[in-house]
Amino acid sequence: MTMPIGTYNHPLFGVVKFKTKHNDWRRGDPITFIDGFNSADVVNVTVPQLKHIPNTNNGVIKFHKRGQKQLLAAFEDIENLGLLKHIDSCAGAFYQRLKKPTSGALSKEPSNHSFGIAIDLNADDKCLGCTTAPIAPVFEHHGFRWGKSFNDPMHYEIIKFIDNDAPSVKDVTMSISGAAVAADVKSVFGDLFVKVADIKMIPGLQVADMGPNAVAVDSPAGSEVFPTLQFGGLNLAPLPQILGFAGLKLAFDNSKKTLDADRLA
Repeated sequence: MTMPIGTYNHPLFGVVKFKTKHNDWRRGDPITFIDGFNSADVVNVTVPQLKHIPNTNNGVIKFHKRGQKQLLAAFEDIENLGLLKHIDSCAGAFYQRLKKPTSGALSKEPSNHSFGIAIDLNADDKCLGCTTAPIAPVFEHHGFRWGKSFNDPMHYEIIKFIDNDAPSVKDVTMSISGAAVAADVKSVFGDLFVKVADIKMIPGLQVADMGPNAVAVDSPAGSEVFPTLQFGGLNLAPLPQILGFAGLKLAFDNSKKTLDADRLA
């Protein structure tokens, strides 16, 4: 008996044609591509940050070769932000099948797992992966969509390719008037931030109040409130604005990831 054959216009790969495993449409049925997609483009990639996660073959997963840099960059940034503690399990990335909507409905479209551009994390956390929320902004920065928008929060899928993607979170060494300051300073997605709790290391400043989305800072000249950026338990404040409030100007060497601040003339 002839297997069902479907066509789908994928936003990244164009029109593809596939057949199902069984002779009728079944939810999540395995598929085989007939035209429009080369499964050989899905290759092994080693994600160092997943080596300790069960069922990942020591961190080796299958992913589309064009999305590998995005995947690796996202996981490196997650590590550099101290967010790996929010990843407990991985249910894999590459599996050629039809979509399985969380509503239980039948879909005749191929899942993005079929193309090797999706990954499922914390599937067994009893809330469909909701515990991955702290890492979602990192994946989104690297061209992924978070499945929470369609009630599948374990799921992250590439919606745009970034061919020369690279990690965007780096530690920065800071000094003030030539003296090293042990504050936790990071370059995050192109902007400079300081850990809120370390603002007190900047001479003349004290943290007056820390809310969920803002921090109040006191100085001899007065007080000011600054918005904060949060990743899980990491609370960051915009460093250039903080330094300006303290009467300091900064010079940042992006290649060396060093920053020196000094008094305004």
